Amino acid sequence: GEPIQFVSVSAGFRYTCGLAEDGKAYCWGSNSYAALGTDAGGSTREPVVVSGGLAFASISGGVGDYNWESENFGDPEGPHTCAVTADGDAYCWGANTYGQLGHGEFWGADSPIPVEGDLTFSMLSAGAWHTCGLTADGAAYCWGWATTLDGFDSPSPVAVPGGLTFSTITAGSAWSGPGTCALTATGTAYCWATNGEPTAVEGNLSFGTLSIGFDHVCGVTTDGAAYCWGNNTYGQLGDGSTMSASDAVAVAGGLTFTSVSAGTEFSCGVVFDGAAYCWGSNADGRLGNGSSDAQVETPVAVAGGLAFTTVDAGEDHACGMGVDGIAWCWGGNAYGELGDGSTASSNVPVRVARQP
Repeated sequence: GEPIQFVSVSAGFRYTCGLAEDGKAYCWGSNSYAALGTDAGGSTREPVVVSGGLAFASISGGVGDYNWESENFGDPEGPHTCAVTADGDAYCWGANTYGQLGHGEFWGADSPIPVEGDLTFSMLSAGAWHTCGLTADGAAYCWGWATTLDGFDSPSPVAVPGGLTFSTITAGSAWSGPGTCALTATGTAYCWATNGEPTAVEGNLSFGTLSIGFDHVCGVTTDGAAYCWGNNTYGQLGDGSTMSASDAVAVAGGLTFTSVSAGTEFSCGVVFDGAAYCWGSNADGRLGNGSSDAQVETPVAVAGGLAFTTVDAGEDHACGMGVDGIAWCWGGNAYGELGDGSTASSNVPVRVARQP
């Protein structure tokens, strides 16, 4: 087919999705529960277009839940994907056991289904078993796992209690640490359990960006300092230790970041000159630094000397958009999630196929 010029890329649970210049969505990797938005079978090693022909302004690949897999004898609860059009119409597809697609029912979908409720969204974030979004005026809504006030699963959007307005929202795992975090326009970070009321993060930090992973959170302050909190078993907080922290701890190394992304057991960020750094678990080479170290507790440079605009950390891999408009991925590739046509994992960035 025609070459695909990507403008954004989102790494999910063993799969990746990206948006092209024309707004078309493409996904690749594991198609568990149809998270790729196509009936293409079990998995695909190269980008395939999402069904339905819609044009989107943003896309979010779900984080999935690997704990579920180990506890349930190899049957993971599949991920889901959500996207928003330029007009603010929200669509989701994939797994829907808990109502995380938001269409009012509990059946899954292999193509985009509109989120019900006539809300106009500025952004969506697909977590493990729930989804959250912000409307144009900054009101927060969530749906899926335990999102009603009394803790039941809701298959349609529920207003987040507290009446706060936010500039960005990020959904993570539903049962390890905070399920959702968000930033106000003034940079105050709030986190909450899926059906709880938002609570301000301690430390009086003013954040510009925020990202929640499987069981840790990372953010960049308005002056470019990175902080993380949560589980630190693999060094994913980046402070040089493996001590978990309930309060924000500074990422070591004194780097000045533009953005940071928390994945599963690792984190990645982009500094001002476009260089990418990752830290935490290096299983499957997900740190991208060319080494076979099991884990690294402080930021290490991603190999290859590439300059990125953004990097997104997924479950076992990460992907980034180069400043030259080329998408790159690294890490685990058993399901084709790196998109390079192979299933060979890579500890250095590889170029996603079908690009110019």
